[in-house]
Amino acid sequence: MNQQEKVYILLVNYHGDTDTIECLESLLSIEYDNYQIIVIDNSNDFKSLDNMINWAKGGFYDVSTDFDHLVYPLNQKPLSFKVIEEENILFTKCHESCKIIFVKSCRNLGFAHANNLGVSYALKRDDYKFIWFLNNDTVVEKDSLNALVCFSHKSNRRTGIIGSALMNYWHPELLQGVGGTYNKWTGQVKEIGNELNLSLLKEVRSKLDYIIGASMFVRRDFLIDIGPMDESLFLYYEELDWALRGKKSGWQIDYCLKSKVYHKIGATTRNKIGRPSRISDFYAVRNRILITQKFFPYALLTLYPSLLLFIFRRIKLRMFDRVKLLFAIVLNPTKKHWEFFD
Repeated sequence: MNQQEKVYILLVNYHGDTDTIECLESLLSIEYDNYQIIVIDNSNDFKSLDNMINWAKGGFYDVSTDFDHLVYPLNQKPLSFKVIEEENILFTKCHESCKIIFVKSCRNLGFAHANNLGVSYALKRDDYKFIWFLNNDTVVEKDSLNALVCFSHKSNRRTGIIGSALMNYWHPELLQGVGGTYNKWTGQVKEIGNELNLSLLKEVRSKLDYIIGASMFVRRDFLIDIGPMDESLFLYYEELDWALRGKKSGWQIDYCLKSKVYHKIGATTRNKIGRPSRISDFYAVRNRILITQKFFPYALLTLYPSLLLFIFRRIKLRMFDRVKLLFAIVLNPTKKHWEFFD
């Protein structure tokens, strides 16, 4: 490739500066030069942002990683960066010389809202063709972005979202998946390739219903045509909603096995003892209902009975409060979690 195309890379941070900095160190070492990273800090305070700024300035920060060859040696500091408040993002000038833009959100309004802040910054500019949506709890191979860009040029121009080979950070020889399937009758999703060795993955492109949100390489034309993520979902199913909306307008999805990304599966949505958090359960159930209402209303007749399995699993874990929560969601599925939780 003679001239590298500009790519924006979006990360959302929520009290996870340790993970985010590990991810940033790996991104700054990739074999691709023409990119700018936008980190949206969704945290409730400034501690995480202050830590990331201190790291970018060259202050001491112990970067712990299982992937020394992708993170070390650490990149030379200080880094060129800019900090923008959410209310100023639409009015800020372009900072071409900055490798990283930190955006501080006013309030945590969800994963989709945070990503859409980054999209609004990018869409004001006409200097790029792709945005790479990447989870902050990931580490990337050095050729991961270059592989995505090359793959996009070989793909159909109506391929709007391209996924990576998402590998399990804790067991890097195993896949998390390359995408997923969606059962409209139960509202359940299943990751394709989960716990398989990459070499054993068979051709599954025809089965894809969505690309896993931890790594989504998205065309600018897709964003302009389909629009941003649905912020009403807050957490979970955003990538499925995007894929379903795109499919209605003739867009396709695909994955690139040469782009390898290591993901700390469930790192941000489980409590300290490994159980699903309350907010995780809330949106996992609520958004199944909303997706079904939006795209497959005829499947509500089977969706609601399928939720009995959720009740059974939570009772088995002695998480009895989740049973009450489920019935509250069924009665008012459009409400956000703060309207239910104390």
